[in-house]
Amino acid sequence: MSESKNLDHGLLFSEQGVQTADEAAYNSKIQPEFLKLGCQVKLILSTKRNDSFLLYNNIDPSDIDPEHNSLISNINEFFSNESNKLHVYLGIMCPRAELNFKDRKLEPSKELTNAVNTAIQHHNPYQELSKVFKTYGYFLPKSIILGHKAYRSCYLIMKDDSCQLLDQKDFDSVKYSNNNDILNQWEEYIRLHDPGTSTKDGNGIIMRDKNDFDTSFLTSINNDKIMKDGLEEWVKSCFESKIDSWKVISWKGLYPLYEIFDKELQKEIKSLLEIDDQAEKLKERVLLTGLIPIKDSTYHYHVKFSDHFGFNLSSDSYKIFGKLITQNGKSLDTSVIKFQSMSISGFSAIIENFYTNKKSTGSHITWIMIGIPSEIGYFSPHTRNISVQNLGCHLFKCNNIYKYPLDVPEDLPANSVVYVSVLHPSSHCGMKFTFQNEIGNGNIINIHLSNDDKNDSNT
Repeated sequence: MSESKNLDHGLLFSEQGVQTADEAAYNSKIQPEFLKLGCQVKLILSTKRNDSFLLYNNIDPSDIDPEHNSLISNINEFFSNESNKLHVYLGIMCPRAELNFKDRKLEPSKELTNAVNTAIQHHNPYQELSKVFKTYGYFLPKSIILGHKAYRSCYLIMKDDSCQLLDQKDFDSVKYSNNNDILNQWEEYIRLHDPGTSTKDGNGIIMRDKNDFDTSFLTSINNDKIMKDGLEEWVKSCFESKIDSWKVISWKGLYPLYEIFDKELQKEIKSLLEIDDQAEKLKERVLLTGLIPIKDSTYHYHVKFSDHFGFNLSSDSYKIFGKLITQNGKSLDTSVIKFQSMSISGFSAIIENFYTNKKSTGSHITWIMIGIPSEIGYFSPHTRNISVQNLGCHLFKCNNIYKYPLDVPEDLPANSVVYVSVLHPSSHCGMKFTFQNEIGNGNIINIHLSNDDKNDSNT
């Protein structure tokens, strides 16, 4: 078989199509099981560009689990876009052999295992894992069908009164001997919806000459033209063909490559690729934590990321929370820390009432950074077990005192920490807030804010 040398490689998705990856993903060698099946005919209608993409690349849309669509969309933005045209696909497949992996435990190659473990330890695991899967593939099939295929694919502009045809039809396969109904149905869809070529007669009346799309032939997987009236002969030649002429005509039952690893490693990979259960609701993570030692007579500090890990971040769309802690580990709730000038290279921290709080000397500011790892380009291995349970924002007009009830998620861990910050217009940068928390009824924490400067502000 001409394509068997790469069948142990994963699959890559791109705008250019589906290709096998450069490196083998597993060590198993599966011998083909020869099939005794007739040809199959399928007619599929869809307005989804992902269906068109999959069908063109020998994948039945029904073979993709919907829960994996987000992963494919992350790989290929083209995959998620809808089309305003109707895609009409006719396929005739002559399967000759099948490589079946359904009942076999595939062992990842040593090279793949090492590459994944190295990527996980990197400061930007999302980027590094993406590189690994671009080398070894994102998906594996549960079975591979080899043989011959003829198909035609076109896009038609639908009339307003034909919207009912936008749904997929006729996914079920039938034997070639019963294909006339489907072939006739295919031609009828083309006839009805292909605008064709029109001319005006001598009286100025528009006359429709013909359809622009030629339905007299199909195309083989080798790009050979097969006339419709010669399909019977083509089918016969498929069953007489030699094994080295067989091609992959269907990748069936695709699943993510990371599922060949053990459960714990699968869970970690999914989390770092932001496709685990929690990430579907909240992608933000605690990316980094740090301490800023307080010096005598200094209330303004600047943190440079190059001092922490030697490079800048990819984005400044992160949030910084923090507080002042004494040498004994106690929180100085009377002090307010203002974080500003946040950029890809660092941020500033200012102790608002530094000179009025004598306990500040010898203390430190403890801070955490929260953001989406794939956007920020950094995710410390030391903070990956810290989960962000909830993020929220509330707009308010602050007078002298404001009380805001904060809903707390149910089943919140006992050691959870609530961080609150106030964002206000730059014209009111002199405002000084004091925070007080109290436990309310049920899952409520009341946040009290007092404006020490007695100024009003919208935030």
